[in-house]
Amino acid sequence: MSIKVLGIEVERKTDILALAAFIISIGSIVAQTINLIKGPEVVLENPKQILLKSEAYPDGVEYLRISANLVYLNKGSPGYDDITKHEEAIIKVGDKTFMLVAQEYVDSTYEKGIFKVKKLSDADPVQVKSGSVISHETYFAPWPSGAKDESKNYISFSSFLELLKKHDHMFVNIKSGTYEGAKLETECKLKVSQFLRHLESKKWSAPVCIKQS
Repeated sequence: MSIKVLGIEVERKTDILALAAFIISIGSIVAQTINLIKGPEVVLENPKQILLKSEAYPDGVEYLRISANLVYLNKGSPGYDDITKHEEAIIKVGDKTFMLVAQEYVDSTYEKGIFKVKKLSDADPVQVKSGSVISHETYFAPWPSGAKDESKNYISFSSFLELLKKHDHMFVNIKSGTYEGAKLETECKLKVSQFLRHLESKKWSAPVCIKQS
């Protein structure tokens, strides 16, 4: 007499340990197949803060720059690595929207009353190995829009301050992509009253992101 296991007939006299080993091996093959199809699974964490800063350009105008510490986690199985491809930040204040792109990886510090942004490297692609976490502070800069108005994404710091005074909140939507095709996105909400005065007087501020419900 025989019984069926996973549609396969097995003699009752078959050694129970051999049957268990057979079932485990089938499960292992199924799991490996699922992981092969799944591939890397990169997640972009919500930033805790956004640095808003004025920076003088060669044309004599001070433009808005921002930075954020971005944390990536690859929850994929061993061997399924991925590589970041691009990062961009969409800033929304009321009905105004403009985009900044990743330019550098930096280290921003405040020491002895002086705020500094130190360049560490260009914002090149970064490998995110399976089962690992990486983080870097990305310094975003305005970039020609490619539209009819090439300067659309360049907002002067003074214009940005005037725009903030008309609204209670602003939003920073950070988008990222990987070479394996992952499209990552996270949004940070900032309350204007918490940082506007400091931003006006110091020309920089690093407000905390409000957790979205």
